Amino acid sequence: MARKQITNNPPRRRAHRQAGRRYLIVCEGETEKTYFRWVRDMLNEKTIVIRSTTGSSPDQVAVALEAVQQGMPDERRGLFPYDEVWAVFDWDERTDRVEQAKKVLEDANKAAKKKDYSVSFNMGLSNPLFEIWFLWHLTDYQATGCLGNDVLRATRKQCPEYVKGSGIPTSRLKGQYQRAYDRAVKAAKSHQRDGRTFPEDRPRSDVADLMDSIVTSWRRFRGIAPTGPSPL
Repeated sequence: MARKQITNNPPRRRAHRQAGRRYLIVCEGETEKTYFRWVRDMLNEKTIVIRSTTGSSPDQVAVALEAVQQGMPDERRGLFPYDEVWAVFDWDERTDRVEQAKKVLEDANKAAKKKDYSVSFNMGLSNPLFEIWFLWHLTDYQATGCLGNDVLRATRKQCPEYVKGSGIPTSRLKGQYQRAYDRAVKAAKSHQRDGRTFPEDRPRSDVADLMDSIVTSWRRFRGIAPTGPSPL
């Protein structure tokens, strides 16, 4: 039997790439869950974790996030399993509950900073409804002061097969992300220019900020230029 040749060369180590940012998205409706699952699958991004809550109040979403903040960090290693935690919900004419959610998220950020966790807790508020983000994939809807029923009517006009509460037709999303993002930015600039603040800043969706973070992280992790083609 031939002897195994012995060398002094150290064993090769596999090259490791820095992992992309890790996201926990807590949402309250089937439309939101369907959308973020589609994003995760399209990007093949396992660092996106989606959780839903019972009920539909934004303060319930925030309470779920507070529980995550208290229970999931590894105290021994000083680590947190996510880089960004997002509470995604609607205004839907519930200003007081949005303010409650904002307070819980602010407290969670303070607690994380005190423990030196590199995690941010963020509010993914859509005003008036999450459907505005879906609608921006289809058309440049900029009706100032719109309410939920206005957005739903406009959504059904552009997408007759859409039924609220049953998810969204994801086949209509492909290739439209950049248009949706640009339209969200356009609406935000309009509110800023005209001095409209919450809850009068309608239409608006912070989902644009969440998605910008996800897409930017996806590109960086894969060595794609920031101005490269949109993955969605």
